[in-house]
Amino acid sequence: MEPRNYSIIVKNETADTKKNPVAGNATQPTQESGSSANVSQSIAKGLVSFKSFVQPFVEQITDSYVNTVSLRTGAEELQEKMQFARSVIKQGVGIAESITIGALTGGFVGAAVGAAMSIATTAVSYAIKDREIQLQRSVEDMSLGSMIVRAGGSAAFSGSRERNQ
Repeated sequence: MEPRNYSIIVKNETADTKKNPVAGNATQPTQESGSSANVSQSIAKGLVSFKSFVQPFVEQITDSYVNTVSLRTGAEELQEKMQFARSVIKQGVGIAESITIGALTGGFVGAAVGAAMSIATTAVSYAIKDREIQLQRSVEDMSLGSMIVRAGGSAAFSGSRERNQ
């Protein structure tokens, strides 16, 4: 067998940069005051402060108004419609926030990931709500069937609700 030669080369490529004690090997070049990175950083800070400080107050005001519609007017269906509209608007705002923050932090890819995650969570919440409605419908059907049998009727019945209700 022939002897193999190995060589180890050690280079110091960080000689021209300063060490960053927080993270990374070298400091990043400073951004100009009007650069797009500073603009997106200020937009992101504005979104975070809005979500943290303004949004809770707005939600409390709208929640108290929407949740007392049936008490003030007696219209329970109107209150349910307003609650549904409020939840759809909140989900739309959440999707827009995810897209905006994704775009600010990761460009188009970040926006696409933010949109995909928001849409996926919305779809899952709708699927869960649909399953709850179906479960409630089947429990009502069983309860009605039991009441009809106890009253001396037949166990065959049409169900508590039609599929379009």
